[in-house]
Amino acid sequence: MVLQMYNTEERVEDYDVMIVGAGPAGISTWLHLKKYAPELADKTVLIEKAAFPRHKLCAGAVGAWSADVLEHLEVDLSIPSLFVTDVEFRYQDKSWLYKSPNRFRMVQRADFDFALTQVGVKRGMVLHEKERFITASLERDVLMVSTSHGNYSVKALVGADGSLSMVRRAMMRPHKTCLATTL
Repeated sequence: MVLQMYNTEERVEDYDVMIVGAGPAGISTWLHLKKYAPELADKTVLIEKAAFPRHKLCAGAVGAWSADVLEHLEVDLSIPSLFVTDVEFRYQDKSWLYKSPNRFRMVQRADFDFALTQVGVKRGMVLHEKERFITASLERDVLMVSTSHGNYSVKALVGADGSLSMVRRAMMRPHKTCLATTL
């Protein structure tokens, strides 16, 4: 893979924080900033490689605790959902059954993510859709981020771009992963 690197002749946008990934983790991160550090939230940009509403290949399972988090953030999402109580894992001739009231909530991820994004945008969130993270590097004590649309100077970079995070890959030394991407 060829990475686009920072070019000093191109225009550089300055933000205090960049959040990569506008799924529930990225939007929730911004909403928490807005609640607890509004001055920092106002200097934050969120980039998302897709456009909303977007479809996700992953299932629409959201932790049951998410309702408490959304309530704490004063977010009311009126979207259809179903709570799941029993979860069974099967492998070869073995199975494990876990029973717990409202273990998680099933939603249509496209609807859930879009509704959550709309809350953020209404509260002032800066969202760049169809902008893909490419790489990040420390240059002259400044964190430079290259995306498919340009270059940014940031003080903090949040990787909320999923289990195969491009941000994590760019910021950590290469190593053999022990991450289970599917459960």
